[in-house]
Amino acid sequence: MPTSKSQGLSSIERLNTREVSELFESSYSAKGKFFVIRARANDLGFTRIVPIASKKAGKATKRNRIKRRIRAAFRENKYDLPKGYDLAIIALYGVIDGDFTNIVRSLKDVTKKACDICDKSTSKINNADDQVYLSKDNKPDDA
Repeated sequence: MPTSKSQGLSSIERLNTREVSELFESSYSAKGKFFVIRARANDLGFTRIVPIASKKAGKATKRNRIKRRIRAAFRENKYDLPKGYDLAIIALYGVIDGDFTNIVRSLKDVTKKACDICDKSTSKINNADDQVYLSKDNKPDDA
């Protein structure tokens, strides 16, 4: 687990290629002004991220600048965001030119929205599973 109140982004707070593929296979998304965030619970107690900038954004130097801004915005919000999620933070147009304060606020809002959707969806699935088990238990043996 990352050290408390550190401003850096440690290697355990980043997702590797296999984990990113798994995240895109089963995650919930939310869209804001600057980002689309895909979220999935990870049961680790801390949040891991992968910043993504499309090739449509420009050449490598511009995409790298976008990803640095995403990581900086994440570090600003690191202790205010929900814990225990894997996040793919996909940059939309405007991240490179936008006011950093607005980017930080947008990241915080959209992340909370994506995590709430993830929580609601998993609770619905769990409740649906419980209902299925209850209905099976309540059937008479003769049926």
